Amino acid sequence: PDYYVRHNNEVFVFENKDVLIAKEIKASADIEQINAVLKTKFLIDGKKKVGIGQLVTTIEEIGSKKFRFDDYVNSKNSLTVYPVLLVHDRIFQTLGINYRLNQWFKEQSIKRLGDLNKNFNIKGLTVIDIDSLILWLPYFQVKDKNFKEVLNFHLEKMNKTMKVNTAPNQEILFYRANQNITEQLSPISRRKIPYNIDLERLMDRFKIVIKDE
Repeated sequence: PDYYVRHNNEVFVFENKDVLIAKEIKASADIEQINAVLKTKFLIDGKKKVGIGQLVTTIEEIGSKKFRFDDYVNSKNSLTVYPVLLVHDRIFQTLGINYRLNQWFKEQSIKRLGDLNKNFNIKGLTVIDIDSLILWLPYFQVKDKNFKEVLNFHLEKMNKTMKVNTAPNQEILFYRANQNITEQLSPISRRKIPYNIDLERLMDRFKIVIKDE
């Protein structure tokens, strides 16, 4: 993995993908074409596993008890695993991207991990951009558990399908249904976390950058 961290029996594995999508693909509105490009960037490129494929390979290696980077996990039969895909282009924080990539992650987990899906608590895939990670860093540094709790909150929202059973009229029914779908498909960068940005500190950083340039 590009980065690995463990807290007791909770494992976080990261793959870093600094990739771009051609503007003609982004503007095409062709879902098949977009899916094909996303698979090449984040799943498999030719015969080479990338992104999601690499994360599954890492989990597979941990499960085989031959993990090179941490002997502790090789002695454990039960672990909680958080797979994280770190991206640099905020286009990948578009509504529905994380949801789609998580579907592919689940498919690969079922196909390749077998009984590990029962023995390990393998969480869904979180796609987070580097800007959001940096912005929230002060909050994550307050307590070790904060990062995990933000991931859990996001995954809970993404995995929960909410139905609208009643509404005064059809217009409100459609509105509520759209709100529920938007909530489920939202990227982690749009989730509300219990952290207020220190705007003064943020502006000071911008001043330093502008001054250096």
